[in-house]
Amino acid sequence: LDEMERVSFKRNKNGLKDDLHTKTAMLVLQKLFNEITESDRQDFGKKPRHAGNYDMGPGRLSLMAHISFQRAVSALSKFHSISPKIREVFHTTIRTLVTNTRLLSTLHGRRRQFFDKLTAETYKQAFSYIPQAVVSDHIKFDTLVPLMADFSEHVYFLSESHDSLFFEIKNEHLEPFCHKFKELEETPLVFNKGSFIRERQLVITLEVKVSETSWHDLKGYDL
Repeated sequence: LDEMERVSFKRNKNGLKDDLHTKTAMLVLQKLFNEITESDRQDFGKKPRHAGNYDMGPGRLSLMAHISFQRAVSALSKFHSISPKIREVFHTTIRTLVTNTRLLSTLHGRRRQFFDKLTAETYKQAFSYIPQAVVSDHIKFDTLVPLMADFSEHVYFLSESHDSLFFEIKNEHLEPFCHKFKELEETPLVFNKGSFIRERQLVITLEVKVSETSWHDLKGYDL
């Protein structure tokens, strides 16, 4: 933890920022910040975190991350040891709500009713519902709509992929567009509505990539 504090807001030698997934990989693998690779971040940071959040088993994680079953067991065990409130608070709250009301709603007003038998699979769907819905609605309604209202004459909106947006923009408008994009996307989410109400605000950090040629050549754009 001390090592992570010292490298806050820096990049390691592999170009990775010290985001939550990088920090998770550090704890799971017991490596220092500068030792974490992109593969480490994906397979032992991002994927175990998502798996832990949604109560995924080690078998599924091993297939998804292309790691052995035993490494998946170890990754999930370490993840839950450093993030115990995922099970103690989040999973328990969602399980109770679905059991008692069969209904979940998000801060954007999206609602889902659960009509199936209350099996382990039903609860796993419930665990993923609010995080997935909030991310998708935030990038569509809170970010894309006002962004295009301000830059519609200079930008072509090409696609949306759940938690990402793809645009074509004139070079002279790139910098103000990116800054506005970051401002909108990183506006704190306030969980004062819906099923899972919390005082703590959530900021979804934005990573911008730019290319003058094609989608395959996108490179990080620092703001």
